[in-house]
Amino acid sequence: MSSHDMLKRLLLAALLGSLPLTAACAQSPGICPAKPGDMVRSLDVFDGKPEDGAYLVPDQGPKGVDTFLLGNAYNEGRTATIRCKYASGAATDVELKNKVERCEASRKKSGEVTIRCR
Repeated sequence: MSSHDMLKRLLLAALLGSLPLTAACAQSPGICPAKPGDMVRSLDVFDGKPEDGAYLVPDQGPKGVDTFLLGNAYNEGRTATIRCKYASGAATDVELKNKVERCEASRKKSGEVTIRCR
């Protein structure tokens, strides 16, 4: 087998090996629980629990995307909490127990707000 053929096989194996990871990332669910007919209109992000009152301000990110850098909270033994605020006025708090480095929130044309964390 030539070195060129071997290189092609290695590249193909690397590409195929990365496909399941890419597909899993693309299909990861949003943070806010879905409520049929009641979309998320806004979010609050907290360093710790909401009752501690440590609201986070988004860091600078791409236009139209609010980026929250959360790694330091976890490094210091805390967690982060997302408060999902729905059009009906209902709110749901979601504690992110597993460490995440960042969350990115954006608004769709419909007005619905989505947030993804990794």
